[in-house]
Amino acid sequence: NTCGWAWRAIGDAKVVNDASDEDAVLHYQNALRCRDIENPLQQTLGVFFTIPIKGSTKSNLECSNTWSALAGCYRRLGKYSASLRAYKSASGSGHGNCEYFCAWAQVELELGLLDDAAIRFEQVLMVTKNKNRYSASYGLASCKLLSASRNIGEGKFGAALIDLKRGVDSLSLFFNDGEEEVNFFCTMKLLGDLHSHGYGIPPTVFLTSEGLPTDDHGTEIKLSFIKRGENMYKRLLQDVEAKAQTFNDNSLIAAALNDIGINILLQACVRNKILCGDSSRQDGKLESLLKESAEYFEKAIDLNQLDPLSWCGLGCALFSSDAILSQHAFCKALQIDRNCHEAWTNLALTYIDGEAKISHVEEVIDGLTQVADSPLMWIARGLLFEKKSTDTINCEAMLQNASDSYRASLQTNRHPVALLGLSMTCRRLDLRMDSLKSRDAYTLAATEIAIKESFANLKLFLDATSANDTDGKILHD
Repeated sequence: NTCGWAWRAIGDAKVVNDASDEDAVLHYQNALRCRDIENPLQQTLGVFFTIPIKGSTKSNLECSNTWSALAGCYRRLGKYSASLRAYKSASGSGHGNCEYFCAWAQVELELGLLDDAAIRFEQVLMVTKNKNRYSASYGLASCKLLSASRNIGEGKFGAALIDLKRGVDSLSLFFNDGEEEVNFFCTMKLLGDLHSHGYGIPPTVFLTSEGLPTDDHGTEIKLSFIKRGENMYKRLLQDVEAKAQTFNDNSLIAAALNDIGINILLQACVRNKILCGDSSRQDGKLESLLKESAEYFEKAIDLNQLDPLSWCGLGCALFSSDAILSQHAFCKALQIDRNCHEAWTNLALTYIDGEAKISHVEEVIDGLTQVADSPLMWIARGLLFEKKSTDTINCEAMLQNASDSYRASLQTNRHPVALLGLSMTCRRLDLRMDSLKSRDAYTLAATEIAIKESFANLKLFLDATSANDTDGKILHD
């Protein structure tokens, strides 16, 4: 059968004209079974089955293009594993098109195969002149952002910073060259996200990457890195506002305002850690950042009052100045979306920090448990058990439950607060006064193990915060 070209033409028509990927898959499969597509070079008239392109005698471009088209159909149908197999078959047929490599990498990115996707995008960027350089740069930056987020959760801060800087470099080239045609909203948004994720990296890691001595905390370098994200978000806001009348949609403006508010709030959190060491420094700057952040969230709410994340961000920005208004903002977010785990988490932490009843705190944390299995949910539950331990005779049992909650949090994410909480509670487990008086072998061994676990987690906490937490450093010393 030498009618593969016809089957492929029908498949292309189904995709372009009818948008029917299911039918196109059948036609592409039939085409791949035909001799003129499958292996034309071994046919008697094979020279007539291929387009006479320079260098095409060493590879079957017709077959690889058909496999690539089939892979695209599988991807649109959500069959990602089949799409990957099709792309691999296209590669075995000698396909070297940059657009094909970008599509292959995008499938791997959607499957979470970040390292493999980054390699594909890098291969495209190695070709100096091609129209897919921007797509590859954007895809590579997306890979690096996801990889950095994963590494931060695993405590691999150095690798995370390398990923963030590589993602920024891959996109910054287009801005430096003044190519206005690629300055899309999504590009500026991604650059802002890359810089904002620097909040999760300890300041000393920034010093090491710059080759500076680690005797300084490096907080200013970290703040400078995060603030670049604010500048990019503000540039995005200007462009969105300039084209708002064309789109007739305020949702993009509200999203940009939210991003700016979150970035400024992250800067305020870093400033707050400075104040933990010296309450007389940067006090005015901290208040100014919190006020500015709240203003941006209020502007976003004015444009879109049904966005729960805007209300949640406003509650975080107002917590230090007005705890009651902050709780109102979190409750408003839950009225809009009962599944907003950020609002549940912040409301629970607000109740724990305040004078709320234990029953109210338990109700909020139970609601959070039904929404998301997040690290902060387990941290909030651990803090609740610690608070209950002061009002009950079963103090050791409550502390044991708190310690187990912090361990559960660390199984999902290496959050510094969970490390500190575990170090403070694990050393007191089952060490009752009657057991300590007996001084038996089991008690002595349990005491030694608990103390070692406590110091180990406290050291990990200080490593994750670059020793900026003065209280934790005092406890360790």
